[in-house]
Amino acid sequence: MSAARIVNKLDDLLNRQAACLKAGDIAGAFAVGPAIERLVDRLEAERNPVPSVAGLKDLAAKNAGLIKAAQRGVAAAREMIQASGAQDSFQTYDAQGRASRIGPQT
Repeated sequence: MSAARIVNKLDDLLNRQAACLKAGDIAGAFAVGPAIERLVDRLEAERNPVPSVAGLKDLAAKNAGLIKAAQRGVAAAREMIQASGAQDSFQTYDAQGRASRIGPQT
């Protein structure tokens, strides 16, 4: 696979990861991680001149910020659940604004 094709695939995967993060699909965002890592390894092994990867670096940096924000959100939710003593339920909203109730399982 040519370096240019690897860069295009990385661009697609990073954009897919960003879309998952913005939609609150943490599992989907992390599922593409191994494919991204494999392509980066292949790109580093390329002997031919590598096309500009500045755009990829920008995408990866933005995704890193989105991942950190997702981690903060998960941590805040965990703290809220722990603070409630896991006895009361509370209402939360998904990325589409749909309400759901979170509480202890019976």
